[in-house]
Amino acid sequence: MLITQGEKENKLNLELYSNDGISRTSIALTQDNQGKMLEDSISLELAHFYTRIHNPFSNSNQHDMMFQALEIAHTIRAKVIRHYAVNAQN
Repeated sequence: MLITQGEKENKLNLELYSNDGISRTSIALTQDNQGKMLEDSISLELAHFYTRIHNPFSNSNQHDMMFQALEIAHTIRAKVIRHYAVNAQN
C-alpha cells in the first residue's frame, strides 16, 4: 500500500497492489470537516478490487469480500489519519 499527498492539501492518493504485484487500484481520498475519511467509498472500491484479485468470475463470496474490504478500509483510515497527524507536526 502506498499513500501519497494529492494535489490539494486535504487529498491523498492511495494505491493498493495484489500480492503478485500485477493487480492495482488507486483511490483518491479526501477528508470532510471532521477529519473523517470517506470509508464507504473506500470499502466499495476495495471490495471490487479484492473480488477481481481473488475470484473475478464469481459473485458467490461477494458478502465476504465486502466485509474484508470494510475491515481493510478501517485500517487504511487509521493509517491515513496518522499520515495527516505526522505531516501536521512537521
